[in-house]
Amino acid sequence: MKKEQEAKPEMARRYFTHMGPSSIHDAMYYFHATAAQVKDCLLLSQENMRAIFNLAEIVMPALMINGEEVGKWKKKNKKVERYYINPF
Repeated sequence: MKKEQEAKPEMARRYFTHMGPSSIHDAMYYFHATAAQVKDCLLLSQENMRAIFNLAEIVMPALMINGEEVGKWKKKNKKVERYYINPF
């Protein structure tokens, strides 16, 4: 059971990396899970949950360092722009 619990965040990471941009509802359908179960697998802190999810609950690309989200990024004019939430 422990291995299954450890695998869920990795499965969610891979899903949103390769299927994104994707919404929580898309992931709910893919994993046959509830919204709460999907969000729990993302291992995001509550304080930055709103910054990572837009109003349509689409997961925005997060900038993660050592398991902590420090910002998000987007591609604009073939360049990557970073938007920091928590400064270093």
